[in-house]
This record gives sequence, C-alpha cells and structure tokens, in this order.
Amino acid sequence: MNKIHTILAISAAIAGAQSTHAAKTINILIPPSNTEWTFATPMISLDGGKTGKAMSVAPGKCGWFSYTVDEDVSDNVVFYRNNDTEREDMIGFYGNWEVNALPTPIPLKTLFAAYDQDSLYFVSDMDQFLSPGDDGWYTIYPDGAEGICSYSVFTNTYPATKTEIDKLEACGPQCVTDKEQLAAVFGTGDASCGESNFRRVTEDTWSTTNDKHYATCTSIKASFAKAPHQKISVHNASLAWMFIDGKQATTTQGDHNGVVLDIDSYKSPAGSALDDGYYYNLEIFYCDQESSLDNIQISSNLDMTSTFQSRSEITAFPVLDRVMGEVAYQLCYAHSKANSCSEFPSSQDQDETLCGEAIKKNLPEATIRYYLSNGSVFDRETAQLLTPGTLNKGGIDLSDPYNPKVNKKAISLPPGRWTLFVEIDGKAKKLAAFRMSYSVEILSAESADALDTNGNLIKGLTHTFNSEIVAGVPTPLYISAMVRDIENTYLSPYDAIGVSYSVYTNNSAVHLYAKTGENEYAFIDGATQTVGTSGIDTIYVYMDKESLGTESNEAKIYINGMDPIDIKFKAGPVLNKAIMGIQTAVKPVSASKGYAVYDMKGKLIKRGEGSNITVPTSGTYIIRTGNTSRVMKFK
Repeated sequence: MNKIHTILAISAAIAGAQSTHAAKTINILIPPSNTEWTFATPMISLDGGKTGKAMSVAPGKCGWFSYTVDEDVSDNVVFYRNNDTEREDMIGFYGNWEVNALPTPIPLKTLFAAYDQDSLYFVSDMDQFLSPGDDGWYTIYPDGAEGICSYSVFTNTYPATKTEIDKLEACGPQCVTDKEQLAAVFGTGDASCGESNFRRVTEDTWSTTNDKHYATCTSIKASFAKAPHQKISVHNASLAWMFIDGKQATTTQGDHNGVVLDIDSYKSPAGSALDDGYYYNLEIFYCDQESSLDNIQISSNLDMTSTFQSRSEITAFPVLDRVMGEVAYQLCYAHSKANSCSEFPSSQDQDETLCGEAIKKNLPEATIRYYLSNGSVFDRETAQLLTPGTLNKGGIDLSDPYNPKVNKKAISLPPGRWTLFVEIDGKAKKLAAFRMSYSVEILSAESADALDTNGNLIKGLTHTFNSEIVAGVPTPLYISAMVRDIENTYLSPYDAIGVSYSVYTNNSAVHLYAKTGENEYAFIDGATQTVGTSGIDTIYVYMDKESLGTESNEAKIYINGMDPIDIKFKAGPVLNKAIMGIQTAVKPVSASKGYAVYDMKGKLIKRGEGSNITVPTSGTYIIRTGNTSRVMKFK
C-alpha cells in the first residue's frame, strides 16, 4: 500500500502565487563531465531550439550560467552549445538523464509561476543533486553543486637580469626553441617549477594573471585541440613570443600593449592552416623587466593541457561526406608519460599525438572499444558493446575501428536519444549523438487518409482539419507522421508510434488538452507526450467563449517548437455536454474546498477537497487551487 503524504494548511501557502511579466532569471549548472560544453558558450532557447541567446557566467558560482528573461517566458525552453549547429546535444527538463529522442522542453513559464520566484536554479547533472529524490530544481542557490571554472598548466620561470633579457631579445626566438642557446643566455638554463591557473571570466574567455616578479622570464608549454574561433593573448609583458609546434607564431618586443594570436589565421612556415580536431604543441615565452606595470595577463579560449601533465586525451574530428551521407571521424589519441614540469625541458619529447592507424602501429597493446548508450551518460555496465571490424546497427561502420564512420540515416534503433562512445585504454570519449524518431506533425490539410505499413490506404480511417474553430468547444487536432505526394497528404501511423512530442500555443487564452475519460481532460500545454499504439494522437484545442475579443482571436499551435498551424476562433453555438469535461479541467475551485495535483510535466494526477493535500508518493508536484499554482515537494 502506497504511503499517503500530507501537508496541512495549504491555503495560506499558495495564496498570491500569480504569473507575472517581471524579469525572471534562470540559472543552470552544466554537467562537468560533458567536456564539449567546457569551452563552449551555453545558449538558452525559448522556442525549443530554433533560436537562442548567449548566457552569462554566474559570478561567484563555479560552472553556473545565468540568463535574465525580460520578455514573457515560454514553456518551450531548452539549452544548447553555441557550436552545436545540429542541436544534437541539447539539455531539457531531464538534464543529462534524458533518454527521449528529443529533450523534454522545460515549462519555464509554468515553473516560475508555480514556484512564485523571480530566480530559479537548475542542476542538469543528476550526480550533483543535493539529496536523494531531488528533481534538479531549486529556488535558492544549491551550494555544493559545482562545475568546471578553472584549470592549470605548468610554468617554468627563469630569474633573469636586465642584461640577460636584453641578450635574449637580441638573440631572437631561436634562443627559446634551441635548448643550447637558451642555456647560454641563462647560464645553466635552470628554472623553477610553478603553475598558471586559468579561470573562466566570461562565457567564452579563460584568463590567468601572473604575479610581477621583476626581471624574470617564464615558459608555458601545453598542447591544444584545434577548434574554430580560437584566440590567445598576452598583455603587459616586456617581451613575449608564441610558438606552435616549435615555429614562431607571433611576437611582441618592447610593446606592453600585448599581442593576440588568432589560431584560425595562423599559417605554418609551409603556408598551411591548422586542422580542426588535431592536437598541436603551444609554447608561450614571456619576460618582464619593469616592475611598475600591471601583472602579466594571458587570456584564451583554448582547451590547453600542460605538456608536463600525465594525460590521455581522445579527439575525433568529423568530416561529412555529402555524397555518401556519412560522417567519417579522424580519431586521435594524445598521451604523455611525463608527471611533472620538473622534467623540463625533456618532458616535451615524451608527449605524442597519434591519429588513425598510427594508434594501432605505435600502441599495439592499446584496446579500443565502442559503446552505444541510451541517453547521454556513459555507463559501461548498461551500454551496448559494439563489434569492431563490421557494420553495427545498420549505420555505424567499424570496419576500420581507428577510422569509424557513422551514417545516421541508416541507423536502426528504437526511438530515443542515443550516444556513441569510443574508449581507448579505459579513457572514454563521446563520438556522436543522435535522435531516433520519425517526425510527427499536426494535421493541417483539410482531409487526410491513413496508410498501412505497405503504403496502402486504410479504408475508413480519414481525419479532417478546420482552421476556424468555435470558441467554447473543445476541438480535436490530430498528430501523426505525414507522407505527401504532389496532391495529397496522408497519415502514416505506424511510423509515429512511440515518438515523443510537445505542443503549445502563443495565445495565453488558448489551451491544449488530452482526453482522459468520457468528459475528462488533462491540461498538456508544453508537456511531453508520446504517440500511442494507434499511431495517431488526438489532442483538443480550446478557448473559453468569454475570452473572445479580450485578446487575439487567433493562435499558432506549435509542435516541438516548430511547424505551427494557424487557428482562428469565432462565436457559435455551444453544447453544454460538449464542454463539460473541459470546464471541469479549467474550472476555478475554492482554495478552502478543492485542489488539483499535477506532475512537473503538467499531467493531472488527482483532484481533492479540503485543506489537507495528499499525494500518492513523495516527490515534487504542481498544486493548483483556483487561479493560483505553486510547486511543492512532499517527503
């Protein structure tokens, strides 16, 4: 028998919780294990991922980003990376534990109104919930839930006299790259070992400020994976050089205004640009001889890994073959045996990056495996281990496991969100993410017949659509997969079974419902639904006849944030029996006599009366009484 959880005197607690157009701030913690997000700018989308706006670093909150919505908040909110053009890695209501093909949209407007707060915090990493049973949503900052906000690289600092710095400047960059000449400038060439700590200062910039040791020279050696739009700058140094793979990339001599290296614009001595996805060695060498200036500052959006740090990193740069429709991945594995910068400068020789067949040739004992996970989290225990040397799931070609290919259109998997991981010697890396689903639409043709699995018409299964609807009448809309030829639109129900979708409208006086009984309806605005076994879902659109003329009589109905249909409401005869269920679903009830309990997706759980509210199990619910709503947690 389920426990009944009770909370007393709820009337006072939920009084006055009204929706408002005042500015609202949403804060999100990005999962720290999702490395693709670390050096990207998080974007918030109020339209299900079609468009987005950059979020800002939340000051004093490690790994958190925030955005203040000045306009009316929507119930179709998702988050994505600024470099995720295909929207394959979006974050929705279920954070990193989402398993649906499309992320469940966040009903943010409903949450702000229900929580009755101007600021909300969303922990999108289930491993960082403050306590078991949490749902990731908090009304105050969840202290202890943190992401990545800093990283360190090793430095080597030479004590230097003005004479030595002048000598180095006259010698030029070759003295930095040539060990013997470097030793000649500084005598023995001995250096002290330290660290530069880079912290995230904006959504796309990491910066370190080094203390001003008068008359010193410092070297930072690191490697980075090339990606678009990378830059690095050095300011307030008397002398600064930057090198890529041992070749001079830029310099500043006697100019404290600084120097900026645009990685995209850099050309090697042979005239070639750097390739995205490949690792390159970077050295920053700078000197200071004027103690009166500000501290030396280095800013970058590069994912730098210290050459002296023991590491193993996997990169996979995708190359699209438009003819074949598949993506070939250039797989690279960087590893180092060095453990400390005290090994400077010989440790650089121990670092290497291997790509493709070179991994097999140089690391014959290394094991390479591929896993397929339902969701975005890698769990070796539950993931499917794929077979190397052959085609997997119809579109994952592992014929050459060191050069994998993926054809998403050919993959055969159940509907849902899937992620392909590659693992080399225990180090796992996300290779590709894809959503398996047929797209579903709202029928907008005047009439459509349905097809069976062979493409033949199903006799007697015809559905219709009318864009003009009588206000006060719950009117059906049909959702399924669509097939079109030159003249007609057909429903393809077998292609829609199990596909997830959400619907919402741009008119606050218009609502959408699912029929749950003879005269019973459940409110589904913005809530995720799944097409049932019939392959054709029926939802109901409704505007109260009293709302005609108060706002717009027109509405757009969106499915998954896209493909809206236009509806126009008009006056007309209304049968009381036809609207009885809808009136029950939206009928205001006295706070002292009645209440309704919904789950966090807007699905009606139960109705009750009295001031003692009961729910079937512990958890978080939306409690509605009259025209007010509040989110409440029951334990």
